[in-house]
Amino acid sequence: MLGGVRKPLAERESFTAELAEASSSTLTFTWAPSGDAAVDAATSYTFGLYKDEACTDLLVQFSTDASSSVWNKKSPKFIFTGLEQGKTYWFKALVDDYAADDEFIKASNVVAGTTSTFDIVTEASSANVGDVLLAEDFSELLWFGDMAGQAAGHVNVPGYKDGATLKSNPGQALGEGNTDAKVTFMLYGQEARLFSNLGAAVKDSRLDSWGQINEGSSNLVCARPGYVKLGAASYVGFIVTPELGSLAEGKYYDLKVTYKAARYKPRCGCSGDCLEHTCRDVHRGRMARVFSSGKVREEG
Repeated sequence: MLGGVRKPLAERESFTAELAEASSSTLTFTWAPSGDAAVDAATSYTFGLYKDEACTDLLVQFSTDASSSVWNKKSPKFIFTGLEQGKTYWFKALVDDYAADDEFIKASNVVAGTTSTFDIVTEASSANVGDVLLAEDFSELLWFGDMAGQAAGHVNVPGYKDGATLKSNPGQALGEGNTDAKVTFMLYGQEARLFSNLGAAVKDSRLDSWGQINEGSSNLVCARPGYVKLGAASYVGFIVTPELGSLAEGKYYDLKVTYKAARYKPRCGCSGDCLEHTCRDVHRGRMARVFSSGKVREEG
């Protein structure tokens, strides 16, 4: 301290951050300053995504304090959403827990991450053999935790409670100062029902023309960042594509449907809503990351 005023501290690379996963609209990063998960989870951080390697052109920055439960007693892992496809971004994390006599701020290395490319098709103009009729990456879904990747996420409104209904689309968090006074940090197990809790949020989006079929309950299609979860509370849910208007009425078509998915089932005998999520059996792949990419194989 100089005259009772904290001296400016320089950043020093002191721990390693890594790119954990990338999709066409998301990047997930993880970091572990101490190597002890319990200690890392109880540490304050500022972490952000930048448009340049020098980390001077900020896209979005978040700050969590040591009392936050968002890391679920694990080393931090966070998913950034709403990103441009086929674009490279750079990540850096800072430890905000430092004493007055510290000589520097602990910083991670700068990590690059590149989103994949994906050709979205909402309405095909023809239905010839080989044409793609529909392709969706669910990139308009920006919120909640990433259960498949076990990464924390956010909702771009403060004080969001589980089961609450969003009255409008909160959009993507941008810029600095995104603390829990501006956003709600979400554990990786937290989600919302797509066509009920988020009905207003997806209005006028591509998903507004999709639908659902439910078995034994209602609103079983759940929103996750960049994908959907089909089913909840031990019931099966089905998502329904928009009408494929390029298919001629009165004709039969042989359609090829491709998708990426991850298995989701409880292993501990719980009802399927275990908040600790120690019972989840998540296998390789993304949970309906690309639910539908239909091609006309042959026409009859």
